[in-house]
Amino acid sequence: RACEDSARAVLQLEEQCSILENEGRSAAAALDRECRDTAKLRHQLNGFDMMLAQADAKHGDALHEAAEIEQALDVVAASSSTLHTILIKMQQQQQRQQQQKR
Repeated sequence: RACEDSARAVLQLEEQCSILENEGRSAAAALDRECRDTAKLRHQLNGFDMMLAQADAKHGDALHEAAEIEQALDVVAASSSTLHTILIKMQQQQQRQQQQKR
């Protein structure tokens, strides 16, 4: 009788070991999937970081170009103002010359 009880206990332990081994394999497979998914996400995140860095660089370039354009527009505005002043003086001089001819 003790032998039968021991044999049953051994069978139960073997079943429990088999169940635990299966659960362990399932957990290991799930962990492996999680690791692969995490690696994919990390790769995507690195790609996004690179895209963000490129966008930041382009934004910096655009700001620099905008500043250069603004400086050029300031030069054009100053030149335009100077030309306008010269034109007015020339018109005034022509008017004086025409008045002196009369």
